[in-house]
Amino acid sequence: MLNFLTATATHQNNPTGALLVEVATGIAITPVDPLDRVWSQDYPIAKQFLMRQVYTKYAAFAAGDKLISGDITYVVRAVHPYAAQGGLDAFYFLVLECATLVPVVPYSNKVLRTDPAACWPLWETAGGYAECLVNSPAQNGAYTGVTLGDGVGPDGSPCPFFDGVNDFVDIYSAILSAAFDGGEGSMMIWAKVNAVEVWTDGANRMALHLGTNTSNNYLRMMKESANNRMQWLYYAGGTADSASKSALSDTDWVMLAMTWSKSADLLQYFYDGSREAIDTGLGTYVDALVETYTNVGSQTESGLLPWHGWLAHCAIWDRPLTQAEIAALAAV
Repeated sequence: MLNFLTATATHQNNPTGALLVEVATGIAITPVDPLDRVWSQDYPIAKQFLMRQVYTKYAAFAAGDKLISGDITYVVRAVHPYAAQGGLDAFYFLVLECATLVPVVPYSNKVLRTDPAACWPLWETAGGYAECLVNSPAQNGAYTGVTLGDGVGPDGSPCPFFDGVNDFVDIYSAILSAAFDGGEGSMMIWAKVNAVEVWTDGANRMALHLGTNTSNNYLRMMKESANNRMQWLYYAGGTADSASKSALSDTDWVMLAMTWSKSADLLQYFYDGSREAIDTGLGTYVDALVETYTNVGSQTESGLLPWHGWLAHCAIWDRPLTQAEIAALAAV
């Protein structure tokens, strides 16, 4: 959260009027104007790291317009119109106050600030690859069969549709395999079923699968064949730990996550930011990830156990995230 101060200023065209403005420390703000209206800006520096923002424009301004600073968007909460001054009768002088309570941070940036080993927003609308925001193109994924940009993700960005037959995203890379730690880590994906009937279709449907094989070293989060159930599973060195959540019928977006720590002997399973269960007695994960078994939307590259619906914002970490970090990532 940025610190805002209140200050008064005098504009050169209105020397007798004290104008109330809000200032942010060390922030350069650029106006966002979808109507392409004319702007001018004044940045008098009152003191070090203190910046005042004054905007002049040739059209009416309304609360709800936005200013953007880097990856943070501020919503205008108040407007102070001033009559034309000094013969400048073609425009109004306006001073804007930026909302200080709820700056909007793009969700992908929120994920990146947790330092993931890989992060795929899955927001492409064309092409065949899924960009990895951590290391592109080396860790980009490859789409097979999915309908790109078919839906709107939890954060409002485009997302792909998985048809429940054989669609998937291959997210394997040698770099990911080297970064992946089967003894310490986290994984996350946002999921949405095609319709409520998917919860009772009798099929296992994979949201995210990471593995060396499908027998004794793999991790998965999937919709179970049993009605209305979601499953998390961590299989390490032949020791299986899992949890399920029952009575589900969500047709909106949900965030699925799992964290694991061999050193702390703790597995944690999360649904929409809430910890559903924990496990101890973890096995020892051996061997590296294998491309065949490292996929979004299916268990294997043949499209086995295919997801039916939409998926977005997959990320993997080489450390167990805290409960607070998981809860924060469940909010868009």
